[in-house]
Amino acid sequence: MTRPILLKLGGRVLEEIGPGCALAGEIAALASGGAALCIVHGGGSQVSSLGRRLGAEPVIVGGRRVTDEPALQALIMAVAGGINTRLVASLCAMGVRAVGLTGADASMITAVRRPPRKVTDPVTGKSSMVDFGHVGDIVAVDPLPARALVAAGMVPVVACLAADAQGQLLNVNADTIAAALAGALEAGTLILASDVEGIMTAQGERIPAADAREVGEMIGAGVISGGMALKAEAGLAALRQGVCRVMIVDGRRRGSLGGSPGSTQQGTELRG
Repeated sequence: MTRPILLKLGGRVLEEIGPGCALAGEIAALASGGAALCIVHGGGSQVSSLGRRLGAEPVIVGGRRVTDEPALQALIMAVAGGINTRLVASLCAMGVRAVGLTGADASMITAVRRPPRKVTDPVTGKSSMVDFGHVGDIVAVDPLPARALVAAGMVPVVACLAADAQGQLLNVNADTIAAALAGALEAGTLILASDVEGIMTAQGERIPAADAREVGEMIGAGVISGGMALKAEAGLAALRQGVCRVMIVDGRRRGSLGGSPGSTQQGTELRG
């Protein structure tokens, strides 16, 4: 089987998902071109919006969401219930045999609840202990469910939820799931599609390529922070697991996924 493409879609990229949307068309173009695909998605902006409507103001520390019980319920509703279903329906309408899943399905992603940890604010330099609540760290990946679907010509669409050994649902960062699943599936390419053009310099210019040393230096200097730091670290983790190519792209830009004829995929390529 051809090494699949693992496509991770951020919440901002998915804000316009619906019948006939351009993003679904881009993915359909990749599939019709013969690419074997697996999709992982988040939904941070949608979870925050729903949480506010439910009376829970989101709390984000170091690019990660503090997930108490109300935040977990908002995550389940927005990501597994809303985004995943709409994305699957939009893809199926374009001829893509998409199947909606979460990391909890068939124990594909097993996680443990993250213990309280010290987090340092990159701006102030102050450190504090943070309890992230129902946030999970991955301890095991079983790629068999996704691999079986891909082998059958289908496209797994995986929402960023996992479960622990007792069945407790946990919020796991979608970039982290994407990197782990890409490695387990022996993906050839990991595309992290966000709402920025890639890794940017302090002057706001796109960096075409960066390696582990450069990424570490930029994180240490605060040039890369928050959610982009998580993306960069996840991309490098995927390379260490044998993924051949990692791209961070602006998924809102037409042609950014590289599936359309004449498209020019721009972004930042990560190198191990």
